[in-house]
Amino acid sequence: MKVLVGTEEVEVSGIVTQAIEDKLPLNGRRIQAILGSAYIDRPDFNSQDFYNWLSEFTELVGCLVVPISAIVFSKVNQTEKHIANCLAEPNGVVRCKQNYMTLMKIGEQLKTTLNRHLLHVVASLEEDSVTDN
Repeated sequence: MKVLVGTEEVEVSGIVTQAIEDKLPLNGRRIQAILGSAYIDRPDFNSQDFYNWLSEFTELVGCLVVPISAIVFSKVNQTEKHIANCLAEPNGVVRCKQNYMTLMKIGEQLKTTLNRHLLHVVASLEEDSVTDN
């Protein structure tokens, strides 16, 4: 299935298996809304709506099958960077230790998906491959 993410079409077939659909009932429009959210570029760590979105985003990302598209990888990476920056200098609700630890775990889950993708990429590289650039 293809969904629009911003102005680009992204292939999402194979991302959500039947078992995951049972656990996480997402249709193409919901996936599009999650991956196309403005929170990816402009998170609001003091908004409950942001945390609701982040919860869905993290669940969706945890269901991704590698390799993931460059567009989705970029969105996961950007979100993880925002979380890391927020944790480096916590403000507002993030100053509460429980909220801080929860956000840290979410960041770790996103990193895990990024690392699974990168490990897939490195496994697909040829040994001692030389290319002319």
